[in-house]
Amino acid sequence: MSLLWMVVITLAVLQTSIFCTTIFLHRAKTHRGLELHPLAGFLMHLELTLFTGVVPRQWVAVHRKHHHFSDEAGDP
Repeated sequence: MSLLWMVVITLAVLQTSIFCTTIFLHRAKTHRGLELHPLAGFLMHLELTLFTGVVPRQWVAVHRKHHHFSDEAGDP
């Protein structure tokens, strides 16, 4: 596999992970401002688990704590 293809695949996975973090973890799970189709939620959860190792429950807990203590002592 050429270096160019490795870079393209890496960037595609990176962008997909950022999208899943924003939509699934931040909007749907942390703030509950978006309700996803169960299949979409499952695929986003799977992508994040496989490619980032993020545990959604932990990410949501830390992010909610961040919003509670934003720019103060205790802000993770």
